[in-house]
Amino acid sequence: MVKAAALAALWLGAAGAAGGATAAPPHIIFALTDDLGWNFPGYHHGEQGVLHTPTLDALAAGGVRLESSYMYKYCSPSRGSLLTGRYPWKLASTRCNFIPSSIPEGVDLGYTMLPKHLAKAGYISTHIGKWHLGFHAPAYTPVARGFNQSFGFLEGGEDHWTHACGAGKANCHVEGRPPHMDPKTNWDLWSQSTQHFPGGPVFGINGTEGDLDTYSGYVFTEQAVEAIASHDLTKPLFMFLSLHNTHAPVEAPERFVDLYDTGDALKDTFFAMVSVVDETMKNVTDALKSNGMWENSIVVWTTDNGSPVQVAGSNHPLKGGKSTNWEGGVRTPAFVTGGRVPSSMRGKQLHGLVHVSDWFATFSDVAGLGPAADPEGVAAADSISQWKYISGQVAEAPRTEIVHDHRMFSNASRNHNGDLCNGQVVYEKPGYDALGAIRMGDFKLIVGDEHEASWFGEFSPNASAPRPLPGMDVVECARRPCLFNIVDDPSEHKDLAAALPHVVTKLWARFNESNAAHHPAKLSPPRDVPGFCGAIRANGGWVAPWL
Repeated sequence: MVKAAALAALWLGAAGAAGGATAAPPHIIFALTDDLGWNFPGYHHGEQGVLHTPTLDALAAGGVRLESSYMYKYCSPSRGSLLTGRYPWKLASTRCNFIPSSIPEGVDLGYTMLPKHLAKAGYISTHIGKWHLGFHAPAYTPVARGFNQSFGFLEGGEDHWTHACGAGKANCHVEGRPPHMDPKTNWDLWSQSTQHFPGGPVFGINGTEGDLDTYSGYVFTEQAVEAIASHDLTKPLFMFLSLHNTHAPVEAPERFVDLYDTGDALKDTFFAMVSVVDETMKNVTDALKSNGMWENSIVVWTTDNGSPVQVAGSNHPLKGGKSTNWEGGVRTPAFVTGGRVPSSMRGKQLHGLVHVSDWFATFSDVAGLGPAADPEGVAAADSISQWKYISGQVAEAPRTEIVHDHRMFSNASRNHNGDLCNGQVVYEKPGYDALGAIRMGDFKLIVGDEHEASWFGEFSPNASAPRPLPGMDVVECARRPCLFNIVDDPSEHKDLAAALPHVVTKLWARFNESNAAHHPAKLSPPRDVPGFCGAIRANGGWVAPWL
């Protein structure tokens, strides 16, 4: 067996620091936390000395912190952008976040996803945890999109103990369902591989509150550690570790909750969920080291969007939260660590723009496949390799702008499917070609009504906060676009639109250039409740592909 250190030496000898080798590309671990805001983990401003995240703090200190790293404002589009190298707003999931999951829809099959692309360089790819990119037909499931194996849930969120999810919004009348179980929820945990496709439900891991054998944070960590421990070191590994913590519902094992005594039970439990993530990263990085993989690894840790402050979390001192284009919705903590990070860059903080779509080209670059996303698909690629910037070969980030959001449709599916889109309401606006937000250089322009235009503190909602949470209904930018200098005013307190109309004109013109880009269709396909429920009944109450 060839040891990882030998592989790293081959890789360095062939490529130097540039990362364009084909001999032995590095192992790539992309760990994506769910719904964790800017203010956590502990190294990022808030609750230092209270929040226990020693592993994340140490990994960030020993790696490269990306302080201007951006995602989409909610779940599925961020994930789709990572795996396609396209702006999230070009994907169908921006219409309704693929909710309800009884709609037969997923990320367009025309795209070559990242694991299938990396296979050209010999990568073995593993997906663990949340999928949320389509599953109505086997062709949309992880292994069909290029992963060699997958273990996780297919929808967008579920109970951490029972793995029950109600995203299908359908009563499937499953016989034998526990009487206390919501009739519109179904269990969701699916395993598949290239040898076992399309796979099947993972029976027996649907427990009750407090059952440590079923807690998703534990289950997914165990899968990740096992995948690393059993990995064939003659081949590079790509792991998409798509964690469910800290997504609602707010649930954590007691031993983590017992770490905290803030006087607020919700806060104690949310902090415990963050500490679970911290332990996951400890176990994963320890496994990489034990199997001789760490020195030839690139490990990225980040989160998919800001915290939903009405549920739990904090984006302090940033404005807004999940589902908004304010910095609190789209700016996320992130770092890159591992032995392949040059020693000269360890401990540094980079402030250049990095977008979730860039990871496709960046990983392609370090794999020796060129610094670009695969061109196949209905939309042009937006991914830019950040490896020379992260590795210190260039001083300036290659990205100078981000089109955060560019919506050109009303939320027609809201009425078409009667599902309310889980609150993701999008409106057309008279006189506007598109709504959304763009960042160019230091400036950010928000085009159209932006909700949750408030600041929600170190933790929200706290025990004394009235319901609904104050600030959730505050709307700005309704009369005209808003302009902010994000470098001078990252918390978006001062609207500069009236003072700098020439900058507004410039950014709005650039924003409208995206009108000609590919956008998702206005309507979702009709719900297929009979097909969705038929597959669930055939699988004993577990969600499954049905077409």
